[in-house]
Amino acid sequence: TERENWKFDYTGAYQTFTAPYTGTYKLETWGASGGDAYSYVRNGLYSSGGNGGYSIGNMKLNKNDKLYVNVEKKGYDATADGKYDKTVKSFNGGTNAYWTAGIQDRWAGGGGATSMQSSLISNGQLWNYENDKDSIIIVSGAGGGAGFSIYGLVSVANDSENYGGASGGGYKGNSKKYNFDNIISCPQDATGGSQTSGGTAKSIVTESNKDTCQNFSNYCDSFGKGCNWNEEGNDGSGGGGGYYGGIGTWNNAGSASGGSGYIGNPLLTDKHMTCYNCETSDDESTKTISNTCSNETATSDCSKIGNGYAKITYLGN
Repeated sequence: TERENWKFDYTGAYQTFTAPYTGTYKLETWGASGGDAYSYVRNGLYSSGGNGGYSIGNMKLNKNDKLYVNVEKKGYDATADGKYDKTVKSFNGGTNAYWTAGIQDRWAGGGGATSMQSSLISNGQLWNYENDKDSIIIVSGAGGGAGFSIYGLVSVANDSENYGGASGGGYKGNSKKYNFDNIISCPQDATGGSQTSGGTAKSIVTESNKDTCQNFSNYCDSFGKGCNWNEEGNDGSGGGGGYYGGIGTWNNAGSASGGSGYIGNPLLTDKHMTCYNCETSDDESTKTISNTCSNETATSDCSKIGNGYAKITYLGN
């Protein structure tokens, strides 16, 4: 039997759902995908941002109980004319990219999480709840922004290994690793957000490259937000938002990692998360399923391309 449902698209502000009946409701959220990158030196070809994750669970509500729904849009795409505003961050935790004047390859912003909370703090965005995590009901992590390395020599679009954004969602956002087509001897690793901390970005120093590899590391210390390497001064893409956000890598290093999802609230039952080609978990509070389904239309158990989305369905008393 088709049940009554309520759908939520991106608006740039929180939306309020008031339960019309006492009973059980199915909550579904889809995080936004990361932005797409642009490259002059590769004939204008793009690389794609990572997909947003999917989360689902049931919750009992009394009539007139409220949920505050935050739906995020896709991360900012890089543009050929370079007019992307590097200071603009996404609504619910996706972060901006950065590039210096004159750089022809342009990096993209991270997507933002989609979330539902049981109380309203400030403007309702996820990072306001760091000291009130009990009010967070469900979160879908977002994909990291895509990039190009000026040192790479690839000539095709969507080189996902090095330059496509990592997907978000699940108990741990996807990571990114870079080898730079052997042009630079210092590979990099950017991990996704987890259930307890944001992503980290670091160089991978080994015995064979220790004389030529610059040793560096950085981490995303913001709850509910993605991060870039820093706010200014090093070119790179933006990490995906989530329960904890992903991070971009250092200086021309390509794309960014994804943000994590969240289903740990004990009021949520029959719950799990689904993300694109991601690490799985069997634990009830972090149950994560991996698949390769992705869609621009919000589809259950498929990762999301484009803006985030949310849906609430009344299941009955």
